Amino acid sequence: MRGRLWQLIRPLTPEYRFGRPAALVKALEWLRTGAAVWVVYQSVRYTGIDFEGTLNRFVFAPAINAGFAIPAVVLAMAAVLAVARDRRAQGRALLLPAVTMVCVFLGVVALAATTLFIGWRMGHGYWSLWLIFLLLVGFPAVSVTGFLVVRHWFRAADGHPMLPALCALGYAATQVAVFVAYGPSQTLPSPWNVVVGLGSPLSLAAFAGVELWVLHRWHGVSPRELPPPVPRRVDVYRSTA
Repeated sequence: MRGRLWQLIRPLTPEYRFGRPAALVKALEWLRTGAAVWVVYQSVRYTGIDFEGTLNRFVFAPAINAGFAIPAVVLAMAAVLAVARDRRAQGRALLLPAVTMVCVFLGVVALAATTLFIGWRMGHGYWSLWLIFLLLVGFPAVSVTGFLVVRHWFRAADGHPMLPALCALGYAATQVAVFVAYGPSQTLPSPWNVVVGLGSPLSLAAFAGVELWVLHRWHGVSPRELPPPVPRRVDVYRSTA
């Protein structure tokens, strides 16, 4: 079962064609993921669970955040392509994350539209059925989306080893702009809404800066050229059925 589920997600995760990330970079990725889970937990604890809150927190908010990720990824791709010595090779490498980004975004929009239709049609009158739909479809889909956006930036590592960190910098700038324009969220008590609303993008930018430094100083990666590709790893899963 685990092997079959992974086979569904595997085409949307990086192959790390130019080398796998360093241990420090992976630790930063898991730290970001853990921080996101903590924020969701505290938000649910503060506001509780109801129809409107669940719909906004677990469906619309991830869809909006995925939308915010797209300009960050596009700008990061444009920056890498602009400074590349071999733009043709770099452009070919960027095809995988670009296609993945479009597919994931269309899937998120379809999920949000379907959930909205089902939720407003029967959510108020059949709360238990709608909650079952969220548990079986919505939450797993949102988890996969967060996995692809927060950790992998739509397979950005297959476009260039520095691309995920550059995407994180662009995304952090977007989040700061949203915070300045609209103020802190009301899903967390004060002053945590300010600490999380402003601290999250700033810490994300700091992690991205460390990642870029590690890639450049420890591994000699340059934004101007692609490292040589590594041999492709073949994953074999044994069915337990």
